[in-house]
Amino acid sequence: MENTDTNHKKDLRDLSYEEAIAELESIVNKLERGEAKLAESAALYTRGVQLARHCSSILKSMEESLSKLTIDAEGELVDQKVDSYERESR
Repeated sequence: MENTDTNHKKDLRDLSYEEAIAELESIVNKLERGEAKLAESAALYTRGVQLARHCSSILKSMEESLSKLTIDAEGELVDQKVDSYERESR
């Protein structure tokens, strides 16, 4: 199987969110154009699923670290975790 994209050789742990999304977009485009033979398509699909999971994991991690600044009754800034209900209602 020929692999012209050097990013496919990178370990997922070494990819930033932006790199993973770019590679995933490249894979989707290649699959949509039908440029790959069956075996390569299967490998690309598998890599695409891995990239999607990696991106989802990064986003989940970032989401868990989100916080918001509020002002308490004394006028002091308070760093408050954003709960998932608040994030979903936006």
